[in-house]
Amino acid sequence: MNDVMIGLAGGYEFWVDRDLFEYWKHAHFTLDVLDGFGPGGFSLETPLGKTFKVHYRLFTENELSDLAPLKRSE
Repeated sequence: MNDVMIGLAGGYEFWVDRDLFEYWKHAHFTLDVLDGFGPGGFSLETPLGKTFKVHYRLFTENELSDLAPLKRSE
């Protein structure tokens, strides 16, 4: 496993696949949790009958320069 922790969600570490992170590393994400079934991809969706809606925007140059160091799995 070679994942990247991109932040906290409800006080819990939120990890994404390294390749997905490399594609989206210039974006800020907000996750909404909705009832129903989405296209998949998140491990919590199916057993709980929930789906995630992802909102994103690109970081500004100032935000990019202020990002904290990343935590990566080994």
